[in-house]
Amino acid sequence: DFSNPAYNKYEWPGDPNALSIGGFDFGDSGNKFYIADASYQFRQFDLATPYDLSTTSYVGANNRPAYDYSRGPNGLVINSTGTRLVGQADWMFYTYNLSTPWDITSISSLAKANNLTNQIPGTPATNFNGVDFDSSEDNIYSTCYANVDEIFGFTVNWPSINYNSNNKLSIVPADPRAKGFMFDKTGDRFIISRQGGPLLIYTMTTPYDITTATQTGTYDISGINPVGNGILDINASDDFRVIFLNNNGSLWAISQS
Repeated sequence: DFSNPAYNKYEWPGDPNALSIGGFDFGDSGNKFYIADASYQFRQFDLATPYDLSTTSYVGANNRPAYDYSRGPNGLVINSTGTRLVGQADWMFYTYNLSTPWDITSISSLAKANNLTNQIPGTPATNFNGVDFDSSEDNIYSTCYANVDEIFGFTVNWPSINYNSNNKLSIVPADPRAKGFMFDKTGDRFIISRQGGPLLIYTMTTPYDITTATQTGTYDISGINPVGNGILDINASDDFRVIFLNNNGSLWAISQS
């Protein structure tokens, strides 16, 4: 419910083991927290209280991105069973298998490097930011602002991620840059952000079908002062009472008063 303009906000102070955040996600019902940071590492934390970032404790890291990534990390999403991970680095979407659910240290190899720019015809699509699965996990979604100004849905045939020309939505207006992507709990809405805010709320007439979406609202997040590259990635708690925003490399949690 975005009707209340007032919200509580909390900035995660970070961890001495980690640098600036690229992508992030939660897992195991909010008991685990993952980031891809500026040192090209996946890092994992335990949370003593689900989704409460003030209770994080560092578990360990995996340097697969240092081997695999050709661009800086932008987004990260883990599937509902904790066995698959997609790491986003601009137009490259890297797929990984976790041999132990929810344990990123169990990733031993790259499943596939998916170059999305090579798949999309016309002017190269670059600057993808934020990722989310639909409920079936057969599709993955991201904003893309450079050259195309669209929201894309890609078909997932694990470990491949494939362009689908019928699953995209043009963003109007194109500027400022749209970043981040998150479905709501029912798949009736999704949220993206402009580079300096606000959050933009889109409503779909068919759940999870972005082609049926129109913008139906905005939410002012100037209270956290989006800076630099703005909101890069968006996630939420399982009950959607807390929304988490990667604000130019720092992590914020917002919830209604």
